[in-house]
Amino acid sequence: MPDGFLNPHGYPSHEWVQPFSEYSAWVITRNGAELGRAWWIPRGWFTSLNYFDDYEHPLSKTVSYTIRDYIVDSMAKAPGVLDMNARMNARYYRYGQQWDQRAFQQPLYKGVRVYMAVTGVKPAPRAPAFSARFPDVTYDDGYTEAPE
Repeated sequence: MPDGFLNPHGYPSHEWVQPFSEYSAWVITRNGAELGRAWWIPRGWFTSLNYFDDYEHPLSKTVSYTIRDYIVDSMAKAPGVLDMNARMNARYYRYGQQWDQRAFQQPLYKGVRVYMAVTGVKPAPRAPAFSARFPDVTYDDGYTEAPE
């Protein structure tokens, strides 16, 4: 069984929402903070991470934040990635965030968009995430999105 699971994605082909198409993509749940319509603007390379908020997994948050640092520090070494992210983040601000800050949030960490819950995830047998269903097996089951 995996310690972690990464589901690498690319966009815009499968989730980029076109304005006025009458399609609203699935909603990022970030504890109810972000709305689905934010998907109509590309946002560079980004990822998601979670951690457990329970007494049985005290290292979960430390592990997730360490993974986050490893990801963004490695991306900073990849030529052109942070420049591309800066251009995409500026576009995201120009066409979305400056007009609707609640729907178009930018959870940036060292120039990289990392979606993490404001609070940890509670492990539960019927949780939507694999890691939350099996917290003793898998610390995280995140995804990435990269421009195609």
